Amino acid sequence: MHSTAQLLAEGFLHLLFPEACIVCRGILKEELRFVCASCRAALPYTDFFKDERQYMENPAGKVLMGRIPAGFVLPFLIFQKGGSTQRLLHAIKYKGAKTLAYEMGYVYGERLCRAGFAYEIDGFLPVPLHPKKQRKRGYNQSEYFARGLAAAWHKPVAVWTQAVERHIHRASQTRKGLWERWMNVRDVFALTPEGKSTLRHQKVVLVDDVLTTGATLEALYQTIQVAGPQSVGVITLAYAGDAFA
Repeated sequence: MHSTAQLLAEGFLHLLFPEACIVCRGILKEELRFVCASCRAALPYTDFFKDERQYMENPAGKVLMGRIPAGFVLPFLIFQKGGSTQRLLHAIKYKGAKTLAYEMGYVYGERLCRAGFAYEIDGFLPVPLHPKKQRKRGYNQSEYFARGLAAAWHKPVAVWTQAVERHIHRASQTRKGLWERWMNVRDVFALTPEGKSTLRHQKVVLVDDVLTTGATLEALYQTIQVAGPQSVGVITLAYAGDAFA
């Protein structure tokens, strides 16, 4: 909780240095952060979660079909080059807006729970970054998105950040095709001793920032199979489809 003094200080700073909306660059009202009300309303939400039949029968679900036996694949936003989701992701990944990742997770978690999400889950497993990359960035954006989801959930759920490690550092996936992406990530993850015990018989949700070809999520799923999770689902901040093809 913020104290009165903190709130007054933040309000004063906002008057001196008003923040701009990440999407339209308009000046934000004091009670909003990152994205203005108009741009929030216009974000390209997938809304797949509103119909249980679309938990897998959606474009993102079809990408992973036959590769991950997921009960659901539910991205929050649609990614388009030059669009609002790209601006959000750029701010989250390269401009230090980790709180925005948390906020997006919280908003999505609330929406899922209000809609009567049909699956029981035990926790979220964010795709880990290599320690070198995380030190450079200062945080893992998928972890912050997962923590936002967990904070909004209708019951206490875990966020497993020590269950899997990314022990091999490789180049970015951008501009790689499906096969190249799979070869690039197929052996980068390793299950930790903690992961072998904590994920056993658990209902696990894999969490990533963007689903494109699904190679990273598939590699993560293959890694945790040793632990024997009870079930697996997938939630991502965005679905890019063939945007990078």
